[in-house]
Amino acid sequence: MTHGELLDRLKSAEYSGDDIFSLARSVAYFFQRSDTNGADALDLIIRLLERRDEFNAKLPGVGSMIDAIARERGCTPTSQDAPAVGAMSWLSN
Repeated sequence: MTHGELLDRLKSAEYSGDDIFSLARSVAYFFQRSDTNGADALDLIIRLLERRDEFNAKLPGVGSMIDAIARERGCTPTSQDAPAVGAMSWLSN
């Protein structure tokens, strides 16, 4: 999947649990590909983090998967309550 395709999927309003898992997995695969632009991968990860709480409410446990994807990119929570302060405040790079 391309950056644009994943971005369109992230903008969708409604997701089932399967859709959420598939989206998170696709972002992780996109980040891992050798031909991926690092800025595009980071953009998708930030957008995934912005919807972390929403996705975790619909598919409990996927928040941990999203956290792992962010950590793999080098983005780590700055506090225990990090998701409550928003994705941009949550990133340290």
